[in-house]
Amino acid sequence: MLILDEPTNHLDVDAREALVQALNAYEGAVVLVSHDRHMLELTADRLVLVDGGTAQEFSGSMDDYTDFILGKGPAKEKLSKADRKEDKKAAAAAREAQAKLKRAVSDAEADLAKLEVVLRAINQAMFDPQSASNEYAGLTMGELSQRRGKIVAAQEAAEARWVEACEALEKSD
Repeated sequence: MLILDEPTNHLDVDAREALVQALNAYEGAVVLVSHDRHMLELTADRLVLVDGGTAQEFSGSMDDYTDFILGKGPAKEKLSKADRKEDKKAAAAAREAQAKLKRAVSDAEADLAKLEVVLRAINQAMFDPQSASNEYAGLTMGELSQRRGKIVAAQEAAEARWVEACEALEKSD
């Protein structure tokens, strides 16, 4: 379990993004206290309202929370039990869909990284056959070129999946 209090203080944009990715990849529980709304929206799958010495799960979104605090939305006490249950179900479904999209982004990024390693090895074998790894040693330039073409096509497909998943994730926020 990780407990983080304002983890983005004093971090630059790249470090914040790296922290978001690390938290989303982390398998355990994370308690995150932050005023960084962007960070919360990208990492939190549950919100807890701490007020008046109590802590209660907040079933709405960050926008609902803002409206609730500003008194613009319906007061939580006025919502019926059935409404709260439906809100929780909808929020859980949204969190699950967002987690699936985050996994799709991570999977595409992992595929791109693996393909980049293979492409570098093929390029090295084409540039300097003497230093080629065992897998590519002894292959003709034509064979290397064919493999390179397949890897580049696979990279393009993985990049398209990554872009699609990122766009879907952005729309779900």
